Amino acid sequence: MRYLDTLPVDFVYTWVNDQDPAWQRRKQRALGGSTVEAAAVESCRFVNSDELRYSLRSIYTYCPWFRKIFIVTDQQIPPWLCLDDPRVEIIDHQEIFQEEGTLPCFNSSAIECRLHHIPDLASHWIYLNDDFFIGRSVEKSFFFTPKGLQNSFSPPP
Repeated sequence: MRYLDTLPVDFVYTWVNDQDPAWQRRKQRALGGSTVEAAAVESCRFVNSDELRYSLRSIYTYCPWFRKIFIVTDQQIPPWLCLDDPRVEIIDHQEIFQEEGTLPCFNSSAIECRLHHIPDLASHWIYLNDDFFIGRSVEKSFFFTPKGLQNSFSPPP
C-alpha cells in the first residue's frame, strides 16, 4: 500500500450567512466608526448563495476519500446542514482565535491565517472557499505528491 493511500486528508471551508441578523449586528458594531477601507467590507464580499451546499456535494461525490470536513464560521450553522455525519464539523471562530480582543473578525485573510488551529485537523488539508466545486473524480495525488507534499501547479511556459 502506498503512503498516499493511507494519508488522512481533511477539507476546510470558511462560510458566512450574510442574512443572519445577529451576524449583521456584530458586523455593524465591529465596524461602526471604523477607518477600514470601504472595499474591504462591501456586502458583496459576504454574500451567501448556498454555494456551500453544492460544494459539499461535490466533495462527497468526487473525493470520497476525505477524512473530515470542517466549516469555519462565526456563530452560525447553515440551516440546511444535517450534522448527523460525524465527518462534518462546525468550527466557530472562537475555537481558532484564542487571543482576547480579536473577535469578531470579518477579515478573511486573518481567518485563513488561523485555520491551522482547528482542533483535530489532519496534517494534510485542503482549504476551499464555499464557491469552489470539484467537477470530476480526483484522487489525493491531484493535491499531494506520493510522499505527501503539496502539489504545485505551474503554468506552461
